[in-house]
Parts: sequence; structure tokens; C-alpha cells
Amino acid sequence: MAYVLVPVKDQVLAKSRLSGVLAPDERRALNHAMLQDMLDAVSACPGVDQVVLVSDDPTVTLLADKYSAELVSERDANARNVNEALAAACDDLAARRVDRVLIVPSDMPLLRTTDLEALLSCGADAGNDVVLGPDSRNDGTNAMLFTAAERPAMRYGPNSFSRYQDDLRRRGLSYAVIRRPGIERDVDTAADLLAVFAARHCAECGRQTAEFLSRSPIIERLSLQQEAGLVVADERSAAAND
Repeated sequence: MAYVLVPVKDQVLAKSRLSGVLAPDERRALNHAMLQDMLDAVSACPGVDQVVLVSDDPTVTLLADKYSAELVSERDANARNVNEALAAACDDLAARRVDRVLIVPSDMPLLRTTDLEALLSCGADAGNDVVLGPDSRNDGTNAMLFTAAERPAMRYGPNSFSRYQDDLRRRGLSYAVIRRPGIERDVDTAADLLAVFAARHCAECGRQTAEFLSRSPIIERLSLQQEAGLVVADERSAAAND
């Protein structure tokens, strides 16, 4: 069993790289939809004891109540960034003798409960100290499972996947890498959003996100983005900027 930590950025300011596709209120609605879909998948996983939302966004309080999740304030932890906030939350869980911790972001609308079950089975049962789930570019880390008492140093940001691997090798910790579409697909760029848009009618896409992407104005706008061939250009810029 595991506790799941979910860092949630300010829903108004997050996803600024989608500003060329979505208006501010649409980005906020998308963030909210993806977070709910992710929480639905996590809450349905039998291997999850508790969800802990790490955020100062006031709208997250309502979702914490809805999903019976704990809420950790970055401000109360005197954290200057997400890595410090997650480190403080992990230290608190270790002090409470929580066994395993899984960190996942709030923007994985294709995440399914089966993805989480596969990830958890790669952990202690398979003899791995840490399990890493990279994003589709092998740059970011979209899932990390570890023992609370021996947590890795938090290194979220550019090239976190390779930095986590280097750190684990230096410490002599065993780790596994899991690659599943539901874990690899987060949403940072227009290319990411278009990939989810293409999957909106598939069972793998979360209901809230699918409903958001099915709104007529957004369909028209994203369809024009696809027709204009902007996906490839965006993927290249993302690789350069992430």
C-alpha cells in the first residue's frame, strides 16, 4: 500500500505554454479536469492508502474534501518551490511511518488505475527500491515510487529523469523504469494537448478531460492546429526548452 503525493500548481497560472491554444479561463478549466481525472484513477486503485495534495491553490481544497484527500500547504512548509514542498511532505510521511510513497503530477489525463497497479507491482514486490515513470520525451519524471524512509532527493525540473537515475546509481539503490502510455503522457505543450485531443474518444482518456476537449470552440481551434502541422514544430521546441 502507498500514499500518493500530487503537487498541484496554481490553476490560474499553470500551463502558460498553452497560451497560444487556450485562453486563461480555458487553461484553468483544463487543469481542473485533468486533476479530477487523475484523482478518479488514483482513488480507484486498491493499492493506494491515501492521497495527499500539495498545493496552495484555494480551489484544491474543495477537491481534497471530495476525494477525502489530505492537503499540504507549500506556504506552511516554508517551501520555496515544488521540490522543497515535496521533500517536506515526504519527511512528514516518514515520521508517520508511512511505508511507500508515490509521486504523480496532476496533468496525466490518460492515466488509468491499471497503470498505477502495474507501477506499484514493480516496487517492493519486485525487489526494487525505486520505480521511475518517465514522460514521453524521457526528460521529465511522471511517476516515482519509493520507500518513505529513504526518499530520493527531489529533483523535479528539466532532465529530472536522468538526474534521478544518476542519483540512484550513486547511492547504490536498485530501480526499475516503467513505460506506459497513461504515465508517459502529461500535458505541457500544444503537441501534448493535441495527442490527448486525438485520444478523447478512447476509453483511456479521462471523462472530465474528454468533455472539456469536446467543447465546440476548442475542437475547432485544435483541429486547425492539427491541420496547420503545428504539432511537429511544438514537439521540437518542447525538446529544446524542457
